[in-house]
Amino acid sequence: MFKTAGIAEIIRSNQKDESYMLHLRKLLTETTQSIFGTRQWITWRKEIDMLGDLGYFFLTTLSGNQTVGEEYVNILQVDQTRKAIPTSARRLLMCLVYAGMPYLLYRMLDLLEKKLKSQDFSEITPGRREFLLKSVPVIRQTILLSHRCHLAWFYLKGMFYHISKRIVGVHYVQYNMGRSGGDNSLNRSFRILGWLLLSQVFGNSLIQLYHVLGRLRRTDSCQETDKLAVSNEEQGYVPQQNKCSLCLETRRHSTAAPCGHLFCWQCIHEWCQNKAECPLCRDKFEPHRLIYLYNFDIF
Repeated sequence: MFKTAGIAEIIRSNQKDESYMLHLRKLLTETTQSIFGTRQWITWRKEIDMLGDLGYFFLTTLSGNQTVGEEYVNILQVDQTRKAIPTSARRLLMCLVYAGMPYLLYRMLDLLEKKLKSQDFSEITPGRREFLLKSVPVIRQTILLSHRCHLAWFYLKGMFYHISKRIVGVHYVQYNMGRSGGDNSLNRSFRILGWLLLSQVFGNSLIQLYHVLGRLRRTDSCQETDKLAVSNEEQGYVPQQNKCSLCLETRRHSTAAPCGHLFCWQCIHEWCQNKAECPLCRDKFEPHRLIYLYNFDIF
């Protein structure tokens, strides 16, 4: 009466569940926007989506019932023995990992990136901070590639569509309702799809590795250029493109006049107190039209 659920049934079940979870998220979004406004929804949208997923599983899996997708394709969750329904603790852990793990990873990486940009870690050197900032996108990409590898492995082996079910050890069995056995040609098609997905992951990994090595080489080149610039500055030499035309020294806090010429912020303001014009081209302008170039001097 029972047999191991096929790949197609598991995929259709998850597609059905995701459509209902998406509908529940939309309802929560509309409710939050109508009560608290759009600004609050933007601030808490990740938490609202997580609550929507947990609410769906609370009404189905945690209550001991099938999800809508599982009922749609006649499959049941079972433990590793494939002879018993998973315990309540196992089902609770599966739901928490499914909804909570992506949220926690997102929040942790987002918090780390904000902390590094705000320079709260005074004990970290600027070079190491820059390295960590460049590592955050790499970690995000690695997580995405790991998920794709897991999906490809599912297409090849037909087990554990979600990482949460692999961690907890929840399998699926199908109870026959007058259906014939599995389609071997369909399973072969999924295996081909799995190998194609693995090939894509491998190709993307090589591309990402190439870009990372390129960024490291550019970073080393920039560091050598900065060291050369410091050495030249110590010797009294300032490149023309980095020199302020008023003080004839390395430009500090670069500020652009409306005509496009660059000066030190303090130099050009002191100049404008006497003459409201560019010292080089004599283009007249009001002092409030000066533009301070943020983060310009770090490049």
